[in-house]
Amino acid sequence: MDDKGKSTEVLIEDHFYSDFRTGVEIRARILTVWADAGCQNAIKGVAGVTNVYCNLGPTQYEVFLDPRYNFDFIKAEIEAAILCREQ
Repeated sequence: MDDKGKSTEVLIEDHFYSDFRTGVEIRARILTVWADAGCQNAIKGVAGVTNVYCNLGPTQYEVFLDPRYNFDFIKAEIEAAILCREQ
């Protein structure tokens, strides 16, 4: 935790939905990424990311993924891209 109370630099949340016929929970191809303002281009540059929206606030990014890619790998690449970006 830093001196201002922030416990992590990047937080990535998966989105899930339930199939209305079977009730099975399915991972959506959308992530919510919480990171510092100005990370949109770093996220957009990751292979497998199709689009990034930052409409709800400067640190909340809605990230859409290409279903052909491994989502866990993309999440790791997004975190690395944010942490290694030039400020």
